[in-house]
Amino acid sequence: MSVINKVSSEIMEIIERSLEQIEESLDSRIILALDSGPRGGGAPCLDSPHRVQFVYVHRLDWYLQLIPGADLVELPVSDDFTLTGWDIGRLLKTMKNEDAEKTSWLRSAVTYRVDTDVLTRLRSFSVRSMRPASDYLRELDLAQKLLGGWKLGSTTTSAEFIDAMRAILAARWIADKRGVVPGDFSMLCDGLDEDLCSEIDVLIDANAAAPKGAPVPPSPRSQVFFLAELQRLRNVDIEESEQMELPPFDHFYAELIRRFG
Repeated sequence: MSVINKVSSEIMEIIERSLEQIEESLDSRIILALDSGPRGGGAPCLDSPHRVQFVYVHRLDWYLQLIPGADLVELPVSDDFTLTGWDIGRLLKTMKNEDAEKTSWLRSAVTYRVDTDVLTRLRSFSVRSMRPASDYLRELDLAQKLLGGWKLGSTTTSAEFIDAMRAILAARWIADKRGVVPGDFSMLCDGLDEDLCSEIDVLIDANAAAPKGAPVPPSPRSQVFFLAELQRLRNVDIEESEQMELPPFDHFYAELIRRFG
């Protein structure tokens, strides 16, 4: 984890206390908690909120009810903190339905609470259910839409810069057949020209020290790269990968309920 991605001990304590209170109120075990916002993406600004997504497991009796209770918890604590909880069953159903966007936060660069074995296996499930062609088109379309706010030689906001670069780098990652797109922005920059990486690092550091919406100086190397890659990638065709055998969702679901319920 980079310095930018580090969370202060004070914030960690606040989030941990909140998770403990939620566990008590739900009579459940929280097995994962990650950040789904800019912090989890590795490129936060000074006032980026903490968007906590957590996964919990109820006691076994809860799953044996004829009509189970709610399987999603949303707690807008403040503008700086939000907590959204997924029952493990809801999370696995969403992954099984191949709704990758809704669970992309599992690749977050920031973890507040983690069971390493559980997170590793969930991430491996997402690899086996990825759809490169549709993911590629989504990222490329997003990059195209963001082009309008980022003209060559112009000044842009930090959010516009990061969103545009993340989209084009994600499309590039998929086109290069490198697997599931990482959540950490710095990993997306792997393999770029050294001068380009240096310029991006300066802008990311400036973004971390400024509030959301602050302007960033002209970034010629990044903008030239963005425009060139957008043009190149428009002519790249991505074939959908062959249907892989689905991960053992049911078995994993039962295992986690027995283990934590």
